[in-house]
Amino acid sequence: MPSLIRKRTSKATGNASWQVQIPIGTKDDGNTDWYRRTFDLRRDAKAHLDEKLRERGQPGGVVKPTEATVASFLVEWLESGRHTLRENTHEVYSGMIRIYIKPLLGSRRLADLHPMAIQKAYADLLGRGLSSRTVRYCHSILRSALGQAVKWRMIPANPTEGVELPKLKPTREMRPLTEAETRRFVDAARKERLGPFFELALVTGMRPSELFGLRWKDVDLKVGTIQIRHSLVRDKEGWRLREPKTARGQRSIPIPPQTLEVLQTWKVGQATERMEAGGAWKGDHNPANGFVFTTLAGGPLEIRNVSLRNLVRVARDAGLAEEIPPKPPRKKPTYRSLISLYDLRHTCATLMLQAGVNPKVASERLGHSSVVITLDTYSHVLPTMQRDATEKLGTALYG
Repeated sequence: MPSLIRKRTSKATGNASWQVQIPIGTKDDGNTDWYRRTFDLRRDAKAHLDEKLRERGQPGGVVKPTEATVASFLVEWLESGRHTLRENTHEVYSGMIRIYIKPLLGSRRLADLHPMAIQKAYADLLGRGLSSRTVRYCHSILRSALGQAVKWRMIPANPTEGVELPKLKPTREMRPLTEAETRRFVDAARKERLGPFFELALVTGMRPSELFGLRWKDVDLKVGTIQIRHSLVRDKEGWRLREPKTARGQRSIPIPPQTLEVLQTWKVGQATERMEAGGAWKGDHNPANGFVFTTLAGGPLEIRNVSLRNLVRVARDAGLAEEIPPKPPRKKPTYRSLISLYDLRHTCATLMLQAGVNPKVASERLGHSSVVITLDTYSHVLPTMQRDATEKLGTALYG
């Protein structure tokens, strides 16, 4: 076997150099494939050889350096994931790479990418005013991509492993309603056109996008159940229904008789709106295929409009909004809701757990992939549950 370090002398200058050469496999033509790198000094060649020999003892073995840039590799990685990533996820990844990652790291050779360069890129993004959450999301994408580069034997190790991430700043704390607030909210919602939307959100714990994508064919008004099969999302192609990420996302939820009456009344009212709109109706003219909740013209609901208009009015009437004094030329005050649409889902979960509903049952209703997620998300309810459990156990033991 040839020496792993070979001395080479230039015929033109007579200068000596030292070449590290390590066999790393067999080419398609059957000949040996070599890893080679040349150094001016023997001690540098020896140090590099020792490093590569240690690398050879690791699972991936010695990796032949690639000439690909980070940008060209990311294009290839995205293309390879087109059929494994959800379409919406693929688009988000593409945008994050194009806007944030490529401008800072794209021109570097993939083989030369190191943790310090990545760390500096993250610092640059933070310096531009990006949130720590956005930078951590960039890191998640880059870590996944470079992990695939390791599997493809393009680099020996993932350089993102040595990077320190910015601490997450506290996000808006969830604000579940109390029982008294929930009753006030329901009373106020029944005066609003989209009141049934908010009432169903509280009863089922459905995500806003699931409520937007609910069709009448998914609602059984006789049995009193709702089948959750899709969520409604909007991308560059327009509106489309998207299946849940996990199998538990598809679920059946029973609803109480009071909510059924509300939905039956809403369905009659929607039929009237459809007849009044005539040819201007934007929804499906087959009621079964149409969305349960629509605009007056039958179009899909926009989360921004529902949040900033309908929800604010209901929250104001329920005493769950704060007044914003008017600024000239505006003469009337405006209001800001103290709760979000997602807080209605949190309210459903919290009220269930406080009522003693088994967390497993609550998890299935919410469509969580695991009961662990439910318990982690609503851990604030657990201390009360523990006290109630202790009292019940004490009663059982001591009377």
